[in-house]
Amino acid sequence: SSFSSIFFTSHPLSVLAHRRPFQLFLLAVACFFALTTSRSFQTWNATTGEYAFGPYKHYRLETMLTRNGTEGRGILGPGVSDFGVLGRSGCSPEGSFPDSDTDEASPSYSGPFGSSFVVSYPEQGRPMKGWYLHTGASEGSQGADPAYFNVWATND
Repeated sequence: SSFSSIFFTSHPLSVLAHRRPFQLFLLAVACFFALTTSRSFQTWNATTGEYAFGPYKHYRLETMLTRNGTEGRGILGPGVSDFGVLGRSGCSPEGSFPDSDTDEASPSYSGPFGSSFVVSYPEQGRPMKGWYLHTGASEGSQGADPAYFNVWATND
């Protein structure tokens, strides 16, 4: 039968769903996307291993906008009391078991720098699964919390 009946019906999708060529087309599209997803995951897993990024020597959290609306040069500090990278365990130091990331370097420097918070690691750097931050701990500092920020990494 022709496809003209699809265009002159009040329920074209229902009619189309009962056509064998369209069903085969949908099956082919589903197989294509399943295969593409599988290959993408395999490639990502092969290139990153158990870490998402790195290793890098320096990580920087740059606050672009605070909760009270301050942006650009008006930002006086990063608005966080702590920032760091997550290692193999995927937990911040406070949430990790002792010695869970023993093979990973400890930071040689960690502290605020202008509107950024910088963490530096010695020589070989450190790979990461992700990052964590703790917002300001003092009462009334909620307005300085970062609402929009960038996390940068470099070996320079």
